[in-house]
Amino acid sequence: MSPQFFVIKDDLKLTRSQRTGRIYNELDSIYIVNPTQAYEYLNHDAVLYDIFPGRDRRIVFVFNRNEVQPLWDAWCNYELK
Repeated sequence: MSPQFFVIKDDLKLTRSQRTGRIYNELDSIYIVNPTQAYEYLNHDAVLYDIFPGRDRRIVFVFNRNEVQPLWDAWCNYELK
């Protein structure tokens, strides 16, 4: 299954996840393929907007970029535990 794409207005491309049912803007999203990083985000109550199979047999986890910014910063500084 792949995400469904549709346009609302003003050329805004939104996606509806077939797995979570959530609607998200691709431009506001971050795509994580590191399962350990995705686990830590979820463990810290980040909202998962979508999950789908990616290239090279990897699972892609989709989060809202603004919502996970503090988690991203902590991850980059090796502080997310």
